[in-house]
Amino acid sequence: MNILIAGVDPGSTIGISILDLNGNLIKITSFRNKGVDFVIKKLIKFGKIAIIGSDVNPVPKLIEKISKSLGCKLVLPRKSLTSSQKHNIIGRFFEKRYRYKNKHEKDSLCAAIIALRFYNVLFNKIDNKIKDKRKASKIKRLVLLKNVSIKEALKWA
Repeated sequence: MNILIAGVDPGSTIGISILDLNGNLIKITSFRNKGVDFVIKKLIKFGKIAIIGSDVNPVPKLIEKISKSLGCKLVLPRKSLTSSQKHNIIGRFFEKRYRYKNKHEKDSLCAAIIALRFYNVLFNKIDNKIKDKRKASKIKRLVLLKNVSIKEALKWA
């Protein structure tokens, strides 16, 4: 099962973006007038969401509900980001300009990138210790899902 990171932009139009742990974009979409259950079904269709990101602080209720329902970690910025900050974050993440359909997809993509960046130090530490990509992936999974240290995860792997 794929371990994934999601960014969600709530509202009457909801944007969702899903990245794998290596930062590859799995899905970006938006839809109107849907509830928490619909969003959760959309997210879990692609794998296990381990981390969910928001681009605003405080965290919106919808994102909080999704995070609790899925039992995933929640990442949000210290303070809400401006539109130009979001544009810059996305621009630095992708080598070429990335096109999204609307503001909600842009915001959700930025939220997913923020969540990935937050955990990148940990992921890089694991990648540097373990050269075997499959084993590194297993260690990341254990650290994220079981809330254990890298050292402890190495004993299990």
